[in-house]
Amino acid sequence: MQFQIFFILLTLLSMAALRLEAQSFKGLPQGNERIASSNKSEEQKLLELVNELRQTRGLAALSWSKELSWAARYHAKDMIIDGYFEHGLYDRKGRKLKKVADTFEKIKPFCQRELFPMSENIAVGTATAAAVFELWYNSPGHLKNMLDPDARFMGAGFVADEDSEWGYYWAQIFGQ
Repeated sequence: MQFQIFFILLTLLSMAALRLEAQSFKGLPQGNERIASSNKSEEQKLLELVNELRQTRGLAALSWSKELSWAARYHAKDMIIDGYFEHGLYDRKGRKLKKVADTFEKIKPFCQRELFPMSENIAVGTATAAAVFELWYNSPGHLKNMLDPDARFMGAGFVADEDSEWGYYWAQIFGQ
């Protein structure tokens, strides 16, 4: 009997936690959301790859921004939860997606200090920093973002979900 009660309580707590997580991804983020990285070392590797590229072009190295990383992880997780692949922020209700915010509107709540978001790269389906870097390197618009001489900071978010459509979700945000 005690085991059954324990199991029921555990199930109810799990359902409540899932409901809270889903609710926290509706509407515009507050900026205090902290989504766990699926692999922080891969996020850091992406910064290293971008800085190596920038060095070959005579550009200043970028510094890591935890604020931009929080925004990037939030966006990657939101794309998983609501099943989309866009720069804007969307909420799904049934089969319909409703745009909640544009690219910079969704990033701004995470920028607590004098940090100005400038551009964003997103990708799905690649499991490593090297693979996503290669995709962006071979795309003129994404490459332009990585080589922006005005950028001073970078944040990255890598969130994996094997049950989602594409499995691996990346967001990379540049700021000054």
